[in-house]
Amino acid sequence: MRRIWVTLVFAFAWTASSPAWADDASVCAGSNDDLAIPACGRVIAKKSTGKASRVRAYYNRAISYKHKGQVDLAIKDYGQAIALDPGYASAYANRGAIYRDRDELDKALSDLDKAVELDSSSSTAYNNRGNVHGDKGDLDRSLADYSKAISLDSNNALYYNNRCSTYRRQEKFDLGLADCNKALKLNPNYVTAYYNRGNIYRKQNKPELAIADFTKAISFDATDADYFFYRALTYQNNDQNDLAIADYVKTLELSPNYTSAYYNRGNIYRNQNKPELAIADFTKAISIDATDADYFFYRAMAYRSNDQVDEAIADYGRALELNPKYGVAYYNRGNIYRRQNRPDLAIADLTKAIEIDASDADYFYFRALAYRNNGQFDEAIADYDAALKLTPNDFLTLLNRGLAHKEKGEVDLAIADYDQALAVKADADALYNRGVAYSDKGEYAKAIADLDKAIELQPANVAFFNARAGAHLKKGEAAGAVADYRSALAVAPEDADAKRGLAEAIGAQPPAGTDTATPSPGSNAPKEAVAAPVTDASKSAGPKVAVVGEVRRVALVIGNSAYRSVAHLPNPAGDAQLVGEALRNAGVDVTVAVDLDRAAMVSTLRAFSRKADKADWAVVYYAGHGIELDGKNYLIPVDAALETDRDVPDETLSLDRMLSAVSGARQLKLVILDACRNNPFAQQMRVTVATRAVTRGLSRVEPMDATLVVYSAKEGTTAEDGEGTNSVFAASISKRILEPGVEINKVFRLVTRDVLTETGNRQQPFVYGSLPPDDFILVPAK
Repeated sequence: MRRIWVTLVFAFAWTASSPAWADDASVCAGSNDDLAIPACGRVIAKKSTGKASRVRAYYNRAISYKHKGQVDLAIKDYGQAIALDPGYASAYANRGAIYRDRDELDKALSDLDKAVELDSSSSTAYNNRGNVHGDKGDLDRSLADYSKAISLDSNNALYYNNRCSTYRRQEKFDLGLADCNKALKLNPNYVTAYYNRGNIYRKQNKPELAIADFTKAISFDATDADYFFYRALTYQNNDQNDLAIADYVKTLELSPNYTSAYYNRGNIYRNQNKPELAIADFTKAISIDATDADYFFYRAMAYRSNDQVDEAIADYGRALELNPKYGVAYYNRGNIYRRQNRPDLAIADLTKAIEIDASDADYFYFRALAYRNNGQFDEAIADYDAALKLTPNDFLTLLNRGLAHKEKGEVDLAIADYDQALAVKADADALYNRGVAYSDKGEYAKAIADLDKAIELQPANVAFFNARAGAHLKKGEAAGAVADYRSALAVAPEDADAKRGLAEAIGAQPPAGTDTATPSPGSNAPKEAVAAPVTDASKSAGPKVAVVGEVRRVALVIGNSAYRSVAHLPNPAGDAQLVGEALRNAGVDVTVAVDLDRAAMVSTLRAFSRKADKADWAVVYYAGHGIELDGKNYLIPVDAALETDRDVPDETLSLDRMLSAVSGARQLKLVILDACRNNPFAQQMRVTVATRAVTRGLSRVEPMDATLVVYSAKEGTTAEDGEGTNSVFAASISKRILEPGVEINKVFRLVTRDVLTETGNRQQPFVYGSLPPDDFILVPAK
């Protein structure tokens, strides 16, 4: 807070009979400090000097010492003057000023109390004591002193300005504005009053008025770093980040050690996805002040967005050393550990965050996820319970608790959770999951009813049609199953599950001409027309799995082009067809799905997971948009809007979910992602939580257990769409996987070379993970 101190400086002159003594006395009271100090000394030393003259000599020499920065000597001389004349109010006031400058506030207050006691008519003494009370945080006493000063001198702009500043600190903004306005009426060029009024407007969220006042202050005095800093802060809060950065630059030119300017500018760069610049600013702030936990915390976030995970963990650790109660630091570090598949460390950090703040539902929610990923379903359910006590109607928590119950085998409890979730909102995914749960219980009528509603909400969802077809088939309604499988194939003609299901459903129908239902006596209900049965050779006894020799290989290929909230992607749907056909020609059982919304992606992955569990090789190829949020990768369905960062877990699927889909394969798990495009969602999405960072491209992964993850472009970079119907990456894959006798690792080395060549080294595919020493060959050598 800017308060102005007025020092009671009066140099006393006097006369005497001796001309030499008179000269020393005159010089002692003069403005030349270098001459005044020795002259005052001679007056003090002269035995004939009277008491009053000696008091004045000590007082005047103290003033000169203060001017020259020799404050210890000044304090000593004021003390001598007071010792000789205990009623010397100005000596107390001036010594109090020095003590305040030295931040010795108790001594300053004691002297100013004495000054006011000795001279109750001194408005300056009251103003100065108000400043000290303000420094000590005693704002009520500060206001009382400023008000007394104003009552003694109502035309002094300084006093109104200081009281304005104190009202601002108390957030009594209307009173503060009245005083600042009065100060400016008395003195229209009062720069500090513009500064104080600007900060009130800033606190009132009136950025235009605040900026105008800070600009006015700068026009009077362009050498004060604070004026630029607070105008920058106002620009920043008003999302005028380029102007804010320019003002922070000016602030740092005027005051190179202004740590808050580095810190604030660093957070602008962090939110602009410029992690290197952000890290540089946070590092500079830390080099000046290594005791502020926030500086380490936000540098950790910048490191994380730059995929420097080890550095991020170290900085979160340092933030926690400085502030052991920094719950969000535990939360963020815990989520890094969770993404690194280090569940024990993740659970420990999230537990610590909960101990510090048990009122944050997210802490329980993400610990539940860590427990669930670790197979600790009871603990996960308990945490979902705790999260729901804090946010009783949270749809996503209810849905996920239902999934945890389902994974634990508690189907009735899962259905109860789906019921609660659906009471919050009519959601196709919740209806689908409840329908599947009913089907697992054998309650096929309820399953079909739920899937009817799900299809009404998402009439082009292949997985929903397939699930309802399966319920019809289990219920003995083969004709209904046939109709649903045909509806699924109308949406996705190459869907392998729908093709196999249709063959099975047709085979399950009674011979032509046989009644499919027994009408009531006298009923005129028509007989249902049914298709002729297929031959035994075309019947399917279960999911078909491609076999080459003794190796069973399955693949799911997804291409999302028709996004609803952003521009259409030209290549993914065609890429999916191209890669799917190549895999099929390599002898792999392939399911191709295009333009899937979230519910369809979930159900399609779930169905594929069951196939992968019975296979030796499981491959997933995904082309479309992807996004990285706080170091975690997500794949974006066509119905995602992603208006804010909080929507990401609700509207997308994590890469972890895709890895889980292939995890049951016995030999090779392969996930191929052509999802590193320049992402319009990241550009339009509003970041609502300070601890979150959205970056370009996808982040690095470290898969385990005979798993490869292949990116079309290295982490943190973006891929290029092709000029034709297919991307460079997809075109190369579709060619290279058909080369006989080429081991899978070499396949992707060849793909990398192709893409680098075609893009002029602008795009480099990258393979993460490792395989056992066995050779994995798609097409045997001829």
